[in-house]
Amino acid sequence: MKIKTITALFLILFFLFSCTNSSNMVTKSYIAMGTACSVSINQKKVDRAIFDKIEDRLIDIENKMSIHREDSEVSNINKNGFSHPVKVSADTYYVIKTGYYYSKLSNGVFDITVGPIVKLWNVTGENPKIPTEVEITSTLERVGYENILFDDETMSVSLKREGVVIDLGAIAKGYAADEVKNILMEYGIKSAIINLGGNVFVMGEKEDGVKWRVGIQNPLKDDNEYIVTIEASDETIVTSGGYERFFKSKGKVYHHIFDTKSGYPKENDILSVTVVTKSSIKADALSTTLFLFGSSDGLNFLKQFDGVDAIFITKDKSIIITDNIENRVTIEDF
Repeated sequence: MKIKTITALFLILFFLFSCTNSSNMVTKSYIAMGTACSVSINQKKVDRAIFDKIEDRLIDIENKMSIHREDSEVSNINKNGFSHPVKVSADTYYVIKTGYYYSKLSNGVFDITVGPIVKLWNVTGENPKIPTEVEITSTLERVGYENILFDDETMSVSLKREGVVIDLGAIAKGYAADEVKNILMEYGIKSAIINLGGNVFVMGEKEDGVKWRVGIQNPLKDDNEYIVTIEASDETIVTSGGYERFFKSKGKVYHHIFDTKSGYPKENDILSVTVVTKSSIKADALSTTLFLFGSSDGLNFLKQFDGVDAIFITKDKSIIITDNIENRVTIEDF
């Protein structure tokens, strides 16, 4: 895989947003999946039932897969999966199996059983803390994708070990974005922008036949300031980085993406990774995986996937772009 490395003075990027001045855009905003979401349809008249169906679908996915809901299917697995198999919906079964696939493929670098470590640190909660080494060591004993068992015939999930916590936070939004796209396609929508808290999917092109431009923002600047853009059509663009959700202690930043070997937030040469491909669930899983691998190992891991490209932002202030999208990426002057 060929890559191009661009060095800039100061490049720290994360959130994704779509740039358009289209006068035909009809937009609906939601709060779902634990984040702000929006769907923008590029036509003058839109059946409002589309937005209602999308909202219902997002709520449905969240209700099934959120570990923050005690009555969700995933929470039910986490509470009862050690004692008996837990039957779940096709949605949840598919997402867990997909998460398991990427966990196994990455040899546990990406791991959907990271839940115990996430809960221990509580980075996004009201009282985050730095755990003791004893706490981390004992908690890591309950982390490992190998502890998940599947029964395809009954669509049931069980756990080999008590205390294992499946957490789909690194993959469920991608699945939701794909489902929103499917709803839009059912209604014949050909041009739209889906933004689920930074998981962006662009459908078709603008009315002038020009591809959408999706910006990758500098998180240390204003929310509307970006320094990288990519032209895209019928693609998803998903970024993972360690600086949207974090806390500070004694001047050190502790972010929310964890190394399941050490039990600490991952530290390597990466500030962010953006994945560009056709499937948002794939992009969601891979953006986190590549962030955890770092740039060199991440690029090697990426070689096995066709139709998947990436933009790495490194701590030495370089941008690494895989060759298939190089001619569609613009580095903005700031």
